[in-house]
Amino acid sequence: MAASLLARFLALFPSMRGGFDNPYYGISIPRSLRPLWWFLEFISVLPNWFFNFIMPGIYETVIGERGLLDFLVWVCVTTEPGFLRTLWGGRATLALALRHCRNVFIIADLGTLIRRKGSEPTARSLPRQWVIYNVLARALNLGQVDTGSSAPVQSLIKLINELNTAKTTPHVLKSS
Repeated sequence: MAASLLARFLALFPSMRGGFDNPYYGISIPRSLRPLWWFLEFISVLPNWFFNFIMPGIYETVIGERGLLDFLVWVCVTTEPGFLRTLWGGRATLALALRHCRNVFIIADLGTLIRRKGSEPTARSLPRQWVIYNVLARALNLGQVDTGSSAPVQSLIKLINELNTAKTTPHVLKSS
């Protein structure tokens, strides 16, 4: 949230505009400022993580549309994949994302995702997102639910079946 508000503010300055790294605000964070930006992004997502951390104590199953792995992909897409190698990205975010929850990767083929997004600002960044999500899913050995050729009800049944195999609290990783 704080990083989003800051991005909105930075979009007011001509020196920050014109980039298309961030599809919502049309800004590009200069390479020299990216480590600072990564720290700000990480600090901004901590309240979300804390909320996801306490929810399993209240509810047996928590399904969230966006989680820490989604955050990781977003920062990689809007800056660079090098974020995965940083203390804030690859180490802290992955540790927090994997420690207390079961992540399920919901995917469809790239053509289906682009059709679903239509002309949304993120449609242009979908190919980069799709690649990063797939790399993370393979590297982390996440359970997967393919929604590309299934009706919504069938996709839900697949998701429930995948979640039933979980031994820890499940969270859902959704590719755009």
